[in-house]
Amino acid sequence: KEDAHAKGIWAHTVMLVDAASARTVGLAHMERWIRPPEERGKKHDRRSRDYQDKESFKWQRGSESVRAAAGDALMQRVVSVCDREADIFDYLAHKVKHGERFVVRASWNRNVKDQDGVASHLFETLGLASVVGHADVPVPQRGGRKARVASLVLRTARVEVQRPRHGDASLPASLTVNVVLAREETPPNGVEALEWMLLTSEGGVTFYVSEGFAGLT
Repeated sequence: KEDAHAKGIWAHTVMLVDAASARTVGLAHMERWIRPPEERGKKHDRRSRDYQDKESFKWQRGSESVRAAAGDALMQRVVSVCDREADIFDYLAHKVKHGERFVVRASWNRNVKDQDGVASHLFETLGLASVVGHADVPVPQRGGRKARVASLVLRTARVEVQRPRHGDASLPASLTVNVVLAREETPPNGVEALEWMLLTSEGGVTFYVSEGFAGLT
C-alpha cells in the first residue's frame, strides 16, 4: 500500500532489449520527478486535467524520446512493451497514429466492437473468443507458494476500442487493435488463476509468457 506521507523521487525508464537474444541493449530513456505535496489527494480530478499535464503522459514522452533517438525507420522495428498503467486511450491513439508497434497489458474493461460490429466490453468479448492454442508456464516457488506448471488457454480477437465517453474529442472515435488473452481456466483449488490480457499492434504472432510478464514475438 502506498504511503500517502512518503516522500521520494519517482523514475520512469525505458529499457531497450534485443528480442532475438533477450540481451539488454541499454537505457533508452529516463525521467525523474517528485510529486508535489499539494497534488496529493487530487487523483479524482484527473478527468479535468489535460492529458499532457497528467503523470501518465510519461508513456508518450518515452516513445517520443526513443523515436527522436532511433529515427522513424528504426522505430518501426521497436515494439513498446508496457504494463497496465499504459492502458490509456490517448497513448494507444498516439502509437497507432505514428504506426508504432506496441504490447500493452489491458487494465480497463473498455467498450469495444467485434469484427461483426457487435458492441460489448473487452473482457467479455475475449472470454468468448475462439481458442487458438495452449501454453504451459512454469511457476517457481516463492514464499509460501508452491512451484507448479500452469496450463494457459490462449484466445485472440480483433476489436475496435471505443474512445472513452470523457475522452478527447479530437482523438479517433475508435482504434482497431488485436487482443490476446492468456488465462488459466482450471487452476488448482485455492490457487489464484494466472491471466494476461494484451492489447497489441502485432498480428500473426507467437505467444510467450513468463512469471509476471507476457509478450509477443
